[in-house]
Amino acid sequence: MAMKRILTTSQREQLLSVDHLSEEDFKAYFSFSDYDLEVINQHRGKVNKLGFAIQLCLARYPGCSLSNWPIKSTRLTSYVSRQLHLDAIDLNSYDHRNTRANHFNEILEVFNYHRFGSANTQKQLIEYLIELALENDDSIYLMKKTIDFLTRKRIIFPSIATLEDIISRCRDKAENNLFSILLCSLTDIQIEKLESLFQIYEETKITKLAWLKDIPGKANPESFMSICKKVEVIASMGLGTINVSHINRNRFLQLARLGENYDAYDFSRFELEKRYSLLIAFLVNHHQYLIDQLIEINDRILASIKRKGTRDSQEQLKEKENWLLKNWNIMLL
Repeated sequence: MAMKRILTTSQREQLLSVDHLSEEDFKAYFSFSDYDLEVINQHRGKVNKLGFAIQLCLARYPGCSLSNWPIKSTRLTSYVSRQLHLDAIDLNSYDHRNTRANHFNEILEVFNYHRFGSANTQKQLIEYLIELALENDDSIYLMKKTIDFLTRKRIIFPSIATLEDIISRCRDKAENNLFSILLCSLTDIQIEKLESLFQIYEETKITKLAWLKDIPGKANPESFMSICKKVEVIASMGLGTINVSHINRNRFLQLARLGENYDAYDFSRFELEKRYSLLIAFLVNHHQYLIDQLIEINDRILASIKRKGTRDSQEQLKEKENWLLKNWNIMLL
């Protein structure tokens, strides 16, 4: 099975780059102690010394091996060379596979680093990522958290592609957990009402879902009534019975925004669990948004009525205010 990729090329390069570090951080990561220099200088030949030193630097930041570091950094090579009092050396000369592997193994042993491979480490990482993804499934956020997790344990991380695949599977697992929460109490009647959102109105040639998303821009009685109808449609689905309190608020809003961005065609391509879950998240959040819009429109209309109070009779003012109050009962549904 092909590994899933979740980052862009530029994001991968940024994660592995050392050139973006400040001067202070650069020196903190890559300055050698007397002990470091003693170990490095035990190796014969300028190329081997430089290669070993670069591998040691990469173990410290970003935390990978040279074989998984496709970036070229003149800044790093020059800084290391100056510390070792070496002339400019082409690191490509340091390409003998066995030598690089032996040096890497030595760094693991001497400087107390570990390979990424133990079942226990992977189990801990997966559990950690699932918990994080239940709160935030942003790809770069999860990748940075993954690298931080491994760095704290002094584990040299494998290729970024391997980590991407692990994160992708953890995100899927977390997403399925969220879908289970949203769908566990969904009834057949509610499912029918959700599916009805994809029906197209003959008059306007748009779906009910698109109509719900279309918010009037003017603060007038017509806009107020239009939004009231939308609130009524959502309220009639009874989604308030679905307990979303166990879902992290930030993650719930991420699901709601996804649902808002998709149209009827997009939803038709999803599996049922994903389709209904994103719809529910969107509708629950959109219902509150519509109510907030009603409050705002109500306030603006009342302010307009008061501004015109000097021209209207008290009876007319009372009539307009009563009309607004009468239509607020829709929010209690």
